[in-house]
Amino acid sequence: MEIGSEFWIDKDYIVDPMEQFYMSGRSALNAIILDVKKKYAAEQVLMPSYCCDSMIVPFIRNQIRVRFYDVYLDNDHKISVEIPNAEKNEVLFLIHYFGAKVRKFHIQGKFSDWITVIEDKTHSFFSGFDSDIDSEYEFVSFRKWFAVSGIAMAKNTNRDLIVPDATNDKFIALRNDAFSEKARYISGVQINKDQFLNKFREAEEILDIDSMCYRPDRKDYYRLTQRLHQQEALVQARRANAAVLIKELEKIPQLSVMVDFDFNQDCPLFVPVAELTGQRDQLRRYLIENQVYCPVHWPTSLYHEGISAKAQEIYDNELSLVCDQRYSPEEMIKIIKLIRNYYSGDIVYKEQPWKSTNHTDRMKSS
Repeated sequence: MEIGSEFWIDKDYIVDPMEQFYMSGRSALNAIILDVKKKYAAEQVLMPSYCCDSMIVPFIRNQIRVRFYDVYLDNDHKISVEIPNAEKNEVLFLIHYFGAKVRKFHIQGKFSDWITVIEDKTHSFFSGFDSDIDSEYEFVSFRKWFAVSGIAMAKNTNRDLIVPDATNDKFIALRNDAFSEKARYISGVQINKDQFLNKFREAEEILDIDSMCYRPDRKDYYRLTQRLHQQEALVQARRANAAVLIKELEKIPQLSVMVDFDFNQDCPLFVPVAELTGQRDQLRRYLIENQVYCPVHWPTSLYHEGISAKAQEIYDNELSLVCDQRYSPEEMIKIIKLIRNYYSGDIVYKEQPWKSTNHTDRMKSS
């Protein structure tokens, strides 16, 4: 190999000149909405019935009406999508869930029937599949993938978006303090968990109130760059963990994996399962009592008014099994053993039971 002379560009992730960075997914989406309103006479957005309310609120706050298309579980308990015909001055909003491509995707008409298309790539950013979506706008929130106080990316494929010039220092400080305290807790230092859980919750409440176009903290640019250079290790760890879970879940008839992962190209965010016996909340509580914290994506809210009965089924039965890069296949087996114990009735509780005040049921997208 030649030594010296000019530098060269690595093949690792390089920032697209059209990408702009924000403090959160909601900040990124707000920037997109402002651009859509400036360019188009947008009056309404067609959103998936299966989404976090944090994705709905920015449209409502910007005086854009919301209607929903059905995202539901088919007879094989897999996520399916049915998109109706476009209405006048309507934007289409799309998601691929948990890092897997939606295999059963039915759309009336074509994407160009809508005035523009927004694609939330938070779940699918590290997956290699072609989404087949002709989206003008894309955004990604990175804080569900690794520890950043808050950083998200948004872009318009044709021109620059608004550049944020302010930071939300209180949000950033709360998240960073909570990270530090949880790290000490995980290392064995005697810390009351409420101490950092309350800070995470307070930071989330700040986003609920204020989702303007803030820029991320400078440290998070560095953290993101570091993680993106290590993305192959992240992808491989998540695939290995998810593969263990899925293989063992095939032997547990009470649960069904809701997406079909292709590990040649998909990177799982979680392994989402449908609990088929009406015991999702009891199973989740049992896992928490044994120090396994699996979120629900997502609770419904007042903003989900009007979704169909079949769309509601996902909200009632979904549980997201953790499979991220912090853990090993051995820890996936621990999850499986606990699930087996729950359904067999061979239940063992830890000394410190779960307290509802310590854990938020909300799993935000941004």
